[in-house]
Amino acid sequence: MNNVNRILSLITNVALGFLLMSCNAKNIAAPVTVESSSTRSPSSTVSQTQIIPTNTQQNLVDPVENRCVKTVPIEWFSLDVNGFLLMYSVDPYVPYLSDLLNSNKKELRFEPGIAPYDIIVSPDRKLVAMTMSTIAPPSQTTKLLIADTAGVTQKEFVWKSEWGRIAAWLDNHRVLIAKQADLQLSIYNPETVILLDINTGQGVEIQATYPDLNHVEYVNWNLINYMYSPDFTRVLYPTSRVDPGYVNYVALWDIANEQVLATLPVELSETSLPQWSPDGSRVLISGLASKPGEKSSAWRGQELFTIDANGKVTRLTHFTDYYPGNITIEDYTWSPDGQNIAFWLQTEQMNDPQLVTFNVSSGKAINHCISALPFHSASRPIWSPLGDYLVIDHPKPGTDVSQTLLMNISQNAVTQIGESVTPVGWMVP
Repeated sequence: MNNVNRILSLITNVALGFLLMSCNAKNIAAPVTVESSSTRSPSSTVSQTQIIPTNTQQNLVDPVENRCVKTVPIEWFSLDVNGFLLMYSVDPYVPYLSDLLNSNKKELRFEPGIAPYDIIVSPDRKLVAMTMSTIAPPSQTTKLLIADTAGVTQKEFVWKSEWGRIAAWLDNHRVLIAKQADLQLSIYNPETVILLDINTGQGVEIQATYPDLNHVEYVNWNLINYMYSPDFTRVLYPTSRVDPGYVNYVALWDIANEQVLATLPVELSETSLPQWSPDGSRVLISGLASKPGEKSSAWRGQELFTIDANGKVTRLTHFTDYYPGNITIEDYTWSPDGQNIAFWLQTEQMNDPQLVTFNVSSGKAINHCISALPFHSASRPIWSPLGDYLVIDHPKPGTDVSQTLLMNISQNAVTQIGESVTPVGWMVP
């Protein structure tokens, strides 16, 4: 009888073990969303952060599908590519618009002896802001020009002495200009930004008086160390909090109510530039995550997160749950509909950073086998207006020459459209 009882007990324990394994397996791919409830007064110190959401079980499924592109001649592409690609050549430095497939180019030359720089496309892709300076003596004249896709100047402003450089477009009619703190040394004041309305010509100085704003020199988020939402109600900025291991934090600040809505551990760099979604509802950033089962301070690599306007943090990717070693995600950018993200991913199992597209709804990541070597040598991918094409600029293998590729996403095919040029943005008439 004792032997029978022992056998029944063993069978019961085994069955229970399989049941627990089944329940855990169902929880592996569960979406992780955390709402932050922490708030801070303007005078308080940002010293706390929410717990970073992560899976509690090892994910046994490779989160990245390898789907290598095929290289095709440009004639293989259909003639339905919408808009114009804004690029500039390096030698000589001349910006121009290209219709891509027909190789028709329109140089943006407004006046003889004028050199453009800080070329930035508006969010609706219809305008481009440029700084133009005369080269010829006896005096240097600098202007801020706003032009359309026909190369016609729509607005022109005389450059003011306190203006540093164009930082970014806030929306389709306001431009952020980094203030120049030292005119001789060309040092930009990280605590002040000028918001210029191109319709009225009025500029307003904005003081960045956010708690624990960290002015670290190696962070270059469009020349200023913070990112405003398009409606100018939120700002994301790096804080002065640094954990052991030199882990930095960013904070999302509610401008009207003067409170911190969320914080997130990050690895600060100019290639980790936060990106507000096309509808302005959330900001995309690569944050740090720890390995399942490890302490939260044991950061292992980067994952993609979003923080919405209410401070809710959502973890999008789970690469660190699968790949051992460090994970790096850089130069990420939204598709026009906010449903997909393109970025450069590198794991310790990859020889070089790889171009990956990620679907936000399905959580599916695809490696297209386009390499960049080394990091910082490839630029941020540029989406077409309809989200069906990508433009990638990176070094040509075996050379020191850059090449520009046009990628048809649905066909998973690429063709070269340029060499020794830098793509800036994709514009529409």
